[in-house]
Amino acid sequence: MIKALIFDLDGTLIDTLKDIMGAMNETLAHFSLSPQPITVYQALIGGGSKNMVQSLLSAFALSTSTSSSSHSSLLSIPSLVGDSFPNLDEVYAFYLRHYGENLIKKTVVYDGVIAALQQWQQQGIKLAVVTNKHHQQATYLLETLFDTDNAKGIHFSLLQGLGDEFSKKPAPDSTLHVLNQLNVKAYEALFIGDTVVDQQTANNAKVEFVFADWGYGRQDELIPQHKLNSISHIDELQHRLESAKCSLDKHDMNESVLATEGRK
Repeated sequence: MIKALIFDLDGTLIDTLKDIMGAMNETLAHFSLSPQPITVYQALIGGGSKNMVQSLLSAFALSTSTSSSSHSSLLSIPSLVGDSFPNLDEVYAFYLRHYGENLIKKTVVYDGVIAALQQWQQQGIKLAVVTNKHHQQATYLLETLFDTDNAKGIHFSLLQGLGDEFSKKPAPDSTLHVLNQLNVKAYEALFIGDTVVDQQTANNAKVEFVFADWGYGRQDELIPQHKLNSISHIDELQHRLESAKCSLDKHDMNESVLATEGRK
């Protein structure tokens, strides 16, 4: 049976996009750079906040370069308001501080998530989170959004956010660490996420991937594979768990037969 569900955070369990956009646009305004619409941020979420800042600054640099005849396709409006251009570390530090002070203004848990997590936990399934969001921010969000009467009983066995210990997704390091800490084999877990980064992470860790179609990524951005498990609402994951149980029961039976034959 499936013993653990490993979830991405942003775009999978919780909708953080509006708060990320708000904090980043405030940051851009502080450095005399023009704010961007929500579609720009939706395309950038998944690779971590520093990657988002770097991508934005690179696009701004391209759109204001004298060698470029057109604006970057990433940006939908004129980019530079002032005369100076800030460096990455300066902008990134400002954004982290500003976002950290405004984590839960518009951020919410997706519909159906709390009830589904309660159900799976009652079934004895371990719940974990692997995210490219900074560990401290991810911890605060989980503790705040899931520490309510409505979310009573939900316990995440492990949260692994971005820090100095492991490389960010799609490196498998944090996912493999979670599996090891939970004493769960890769084939006994599912990785649920909403971006190609999550898909790559799951593939690199040899964990089956389930695409959360309600999130920020698009299915046409994913790596083509023989079979893609895609769900449009978290309730649909229960059906995947039931079919996975049949496959795992067969896997365990085969392993038992091989072990018995090996002892003969």
